[in-house]
Amino acid sequence: MTLGTILMLASIDPTAIILILIALIAGAGIGFMVGTNKAKTDVDAKIADAEKRGVSKGVEQRKREAEAAIGSAEKEAERIRSSAEKQAEDCKKEALV
Repeated sequence: MTLGTILMLASIDPTAIILILIALIAGAGIGFMVGTNKAKTDVDAKIADAEKRGVSKGVEQRKREAEAAIGSAEKEAERIRSSAEKQAEDCKKEALV
């Protein structure tokens, strides 16, 4: 505090200083109660839970899509392998003739 602030506070009525302190304490108490409102924390918890479920559903959906793509790729690989084996047998038969 500066000297000017101290001199200014000394000239204020003591009752006013007490009222200011009471108002500051009351404001801090009210702010604390509003800040720790249970309804707000319940809503936050519900939002967080919904986000988790949404993320979980999204992950499962992407997993299903990836498994489907892998399955179709495996089928395509099997088709290509079978085709190559058939072509190899045909080439062997032509070579023998």
